[in-house]
Amino acid sequence: MSLLDALKKKTQLAADTASLSEIRRFKLDHATNNQTLIRQAITSPEYQAMVTLAKNKGNGEPDLFYDHLLVAIGSAILNEIPGTLSTQIDPQLTFDTKKILARCRRLISLFDDAGADCKRVILKIPASWEGISAAKILEKEQIRCNITLIFSLFQASAAFEANATMIAPYVGRVSDWFAAHVPHRNVNADPGVHFVQQILAHAKQLGCGTQVMAASFRSIEQIMNLVQSHYLTIGPKLLASLLEQPNIASPAIESTPVAEPQVYRNRSSSVNLDSARQSQIEAADATEGAVYLRSEEQVKQPWLRTGSERRSPSPSGKGEDEDRFGCGNTRRFGEPSQCVTGEASLDANRAASPNSQNLTDCGITKNLNKDTFQSLFSQDLMASTLFADGLQKFTKDYLEVIHLLHS
Repeated sequence: MSLLDALKKKTQLAADTASLSEIRRFKLDHATNNQTLIRQAITSPEYQAMVTLAKNKGNGEPDLFYDHLLVAIGSAILNEIPGTLSTQIDPQLTFDTKKILARCRRLISLFDDAGADCKRVILKIPASWEGISAAKILEKEQIRCNITLIFSLFQASAAFEANATMIAPYVGRVSDWFAAHVPHRNVNADPGVHFVQQILAHAKQLGCGTQVMAASFRSIEQIMNLVQSHYLTIGPKLLASLLEQPNIASPAIESTPVAEPQVYRNRSSSVNLDSARQSQIEAADATEGAVYLRSEEQVKQPWLRTGSERRSPSPSGKGEDEDRFGCGNTRRFGEPSQCVTGEASLDANRAASPNSQNLTDCGITKNLNKDTFQSLFSQDLMASTLFADGLQKFTKDYLEVIHLLHS
């Protein structure tokens, strides 16, 4: 029996790929995909008929092209697996609740028109405040959601409160961050594994129904340390390694006891960008593709962005389009000087929010509100940077898919 077969008996496994041949090869119950995986898959001959179908049904509208492509690929994948498919919506909608709602409803309608079992379709929505707010509404409409790009405990906590079907914390990217930015850390456990263990402990404490799908693995060791997760989604390279490796009396590696959650604040400490770039590029080459790094000044001040800008929290707290914490294509609301960082921001948050006493220490609380969520995002350098990088990568791949559909 292979190590992959042994894992199948311990937890739910998903193939993190849009390739039908890979899905058939590993015979897992579930599958996940995103814009990067869709872009990689549509160059395969097995998808040319689906690409042509999407073009014919798109009526010249890029977003409709893409949705029909998702439905065509998703329906084919559902025919190969007995379980669920998590497929990701257009990342450009991440900070607009109304557009997320409209797009998700249309996607489910298209899946239904294609004859798919919509109960097996889970829509992946990036973990912005607007995305989580949309998921809360969609779940009440029986549209299942997977909140993705989770890099912090407060994102997970907000998704739990929204009763999302599933969340996807990124193990490998958190580990990459620590390897690049805290190389001499005194941590006994893998930081990415430790992060997901904290989320699992919090979910158990709350008794919530949201399931945790650990994602973005870099090694078999990380996988084995997180078999207590409800789901593991694993890319083809690691699946192949698991399939080839025999299960020689190797139970899951002992999990390190969950320590107090840690939030790494946005302080002005220097960052070795050469080391960070090399570490992340090497990890990306092995798994998901290029990771976009910004200048040293942008790393120190994560509200600074090129292209899609990330703004500081609105001092007025008014206006849906102005009061964002993350990437958006609208103008900057406040100047960087209006965003307080470091210890001063912690004191300001304690004074501003009666619910934030424990939040600033561990990043989780009950009854998260929008202002507190955005404030926490502005403080958390790792979460804000990795979230923005993930969105940038997915958006780039989304636009490349659109270009291919038009060509």
